[in-house]
Amino acid sequence: MFGDSNIRITEDEMSHIPGRKEHAIELPDGGYFATLNVYHNLHCIKRLHHYMYPDYYFPNITEEQKRANEYHNHMIRQSIMCQGDMQLLTMKWRQDGRIPTANFTSPHQCFNWDRLEEWATSRRIVNLMEPGYLNHPTLGPAYPDGHGDLIGEFLGHSNVSASEGQVQ
Repeated sequence: MFGDSNIRITEDEMSHIPGRKEHAIELPDGGYFATLNVYHNLHCIKRLHHYMYPDYYFPNITEEQKRANEYHNHMIRQSIMCQGDMQLLTMKWRQDGRIPTANFTSPHQCFNWDRLEEWATSRRIVNLMEPGYLNHPTLGPAYPDGHGDLIGEFLGHSNVSASEGQVQ
C-alpha cells in the first residue's frame, strides 16, 4: 500500500502549487519529490496503530516521539474535517442495550483506488533510498544505509525541529 507513495512530479505540476517550489526537493534525475496526502494519512494511521502498542513499537518513547504521534493525530483529524464525508448515518436500536447506535451499512461513493495506485506507480521513485541519491544540502545523504525503520519514519529522520521544538 505504501510502495508507490514516493512519487515524482514534473516542473509543470510544481508550478501549479503556489509557494512550494522554493522549499521543494529537486530530484537529481529530474522532477520533484512528492507524495499524495492520502498516503500520508495512511502513514499517520499506521503510526497511531503503533502508538497503541508502545511496549513493542515505542519501548523507550521520547518526548520527541510523543510530539510526532500528536502531530500524526492532528493530521488525521484535519484531513477528516477537510474531506467532510457527508454520507448520512441513520441510527438504529441495539439488541443488547438501550442506547441507539449508528447503522454503518450506508453506501459510500469511494474513489477508484486502483486508478490512484496506477497513477502513483507510473511516477514512483524507485531509487529514493539508494545511498547518495537524495542528499540534504547541509546534512548529507538522506538514507545513508539505504533503508528506513519499522514505523515509517526513516532512520535519522525526525518530524520535530530540534531548534524550534515543534512538529513540522
